[in-house]
Amino acid sequence: MFYFPDYSLDIFSNIFAWESYHSISKSLKFTINMPIFTYFLF
Repeated sequence: MFYFPDYSLDIFSNIFAWESYHSISKSLKFTINMPIFTYFLF
């Protein structure tokens, strides 16, 4: 078991939340832009 101080755990949780927010926003942008791409392709 590794011992982490509280501030490092806060940093790790913040990085994880930031990455998950970016992945969610990327997937939302992809789903929003996908009909536009298909509209221009066809």
